[in-house]
Amino acid sequence: MSLSPNKILRIALAVVCLLAAAVALLLAKVPSRLLARLNQRVSPISVVFEMTAGRQSFSVVQIGAYIGKTDNDPLYSLLVDRQTHADQSKMRKRTKAVFVEPIREYFDLLCENYSDLQGAVFENVAIAESDGEREMFRLKVNPADYGFPDWLAQLSSLKKERMEGLWEAYEKNPEYQKFYLENRVAEKVQCMTLQELLEKHEMQDLDLLLIDAEGYDYEILKTLDYTTTMPKFINFERVLLQEEEGACRRMLESHGYHLFDWHQDTFCVRDDCWNEFKTAERRLLNRVGPQAPKKNP
Repeated sequence: MSLSPNKILRIALAVVCLLAAAVALLLAKVPSRLLARLNQRVSPISVVFEMTAGRQSFSVVQIGAYIGKTDNDPLYSLLVDRQTHADQSKMRKRTKAVFVEPIREYFDLLCENYSDLQGAVFENVAIAESDGEREMFRLKVNPADYGFPDWLAQLSSLKKERMEGLWEAYEKNPEYQKFYLENRVAEKVQCMTLQELLEKHEMQDLDLLLIDAEGYDYEILKTLDYTTTMPKFINFERVLLQEEEGACRRMLESHGYHLFDWHQDTFCVRDDCWNEFKTAERRLLNRVGPQAPKKNP
């Protein structure tokens, strides 16, 4: 049976419409993964600040805050801008920010760099699966003094294998690794759990949780009681989780988070915040365009 040209054209148009509808549905369900591939996306942390810009209160916890003010810190400039805007507009905005850094010399610089931030609180502890004293492995010298990049000082970890197997699986630079291991020390630090931290500072209704624990992120996330405390947004470093990454993702998805990867990290959006987050992302992308990554070279 032959088909007339008009009938063939109608069938072709129907197929095109079906394909367009399928693509639109796909974009609606997984825009963040797709945008990440197409335009390097805006920083999701910037999206959170865009989304909450008009709100009077905002809460954030940063685990592994280091000294705060660095070229690759995802939070410092956004918090400063939020306070500056509030001061200029004479709006009453309340920010509660808890910064966690276990290494004393970095902790002191962190306090100094955020000394003008209203609502800043500091904890000189490591976050782990239990409280008590633990060994943290860190660089004992300033790498810049020896011609190495500053960010090597940011790799302190409760995991001894951070600069051994995990380094070899990800960064893979033998020169940097040799320098680090020759100048590595084990330092005693006090630990507390994430749940204890949030309860101490009354932050069960937390907006943003940032974790950069150099391979210890999943261990920290496992300690959270998701029946009582579910941050609206969670950002963790995924590239060092290795074989634990799948289990970490499944755990967070089972608690109702949408996950997408950006650069070295994974960003998690609580289900009830997803649509508002997507709207803020599009708004910010239209205004400023894709943003360059802030990460270690």
